[in-house]
Amino acid sequence: MKIIAIKNLMKTYQTGGAKNEVLKNVCLEAEKGEFVAIMGRSGCGKSTLLNIMGGMDKADGGSYLFHGERVSDFNRRQLAHFRNKNVGFVFQAFHLLPEFNVMDNISLPLGYAGEKAAQRKQRAKQLLEMVGLAGRERDKVFQLSGGERQRVAIARAISNRPEVILADEPTGSLDEENGAKIMQLLKKLNGQGATIVMVTHDKKVAGYADRVIYMENGNIK
Repeated sequence: MKIIAIKNLMKTYQTGGAKNEVLKNVCLEAEKGEFVAIMGRSGCGKSTLLNIMGGMDKADGGSYLFHGERVSDFNRRQLAHFRNKNVGFVFQAFHLLPEFNVMDNISLPLGYAGEKAAQRKQRAKQLLEMVGLAGRERDKVFQLSGGERQRVAIARAISNRPEVILADEPTGSLDEENGAKIMQLLKKLNGQGATIVMVTHDKKVAGYADRVIYMENGNIK
C-alpha cells in the first residue's frame, strides 16, 4: 500500500536576481513499511525533498499525496497538524533543546498533541528504555555523547508514534561505531512497521535500506 506518492514536484528558490531550481518534476513513491534511502551530491535537492515530505516546506508545483490525501494543498495549520500526527524528524545536528533535560526534549511533541503530563512522563520513560538510555531522564543535553543525543532525538521523533520517520544524514555527526548503533535502531523501528525515508552520503548507511534512490541536479536519476 502506497503511503507516499509524489508526482512532478517542483521547487525554486530566488537568490538575489537568480532563480535556483532545486526540484525539477520529481516523482517518487514509497510503500507502507518500506525503508528508502536517498543519495546524491550536496545541493542536488535531497533535503528539500525531505522537508516537503515532512510538511516543513511547500512545493511550487506538482502533487504530494499521503495515504491519498493531498498534502500539497494544505495550509499552514493543516501542515502543522500533519507534521505532529504523522511524521517524526531525525536530523544530523540532533536539534535538541539544550535548556531542557532529556525527558522534556522527548515529551515536547506529546505536549503539542495534548497528552497529559503523567502520560508524557510514562511514554518518555518507555522510549528511553527502547533506545537504551533508561535512567537518563534528568540529564541535560550537554551531558550526553553524540550517539546518545541522536538516540534521544530518535526517541523524540517517534514519541507520537508517527507512521513515517524522515532522517536527514542521521549518522553524519557520529563516529562509525555510534553510527552503526543508530542505523540498527532505525532498522529495528522499520521492522516494527515504521516507514523510513533517509537522506545520506554514506553508501554503507544506505545499505540498511530496502531501496536506494539517487538524485542529481534536482531530479531522480
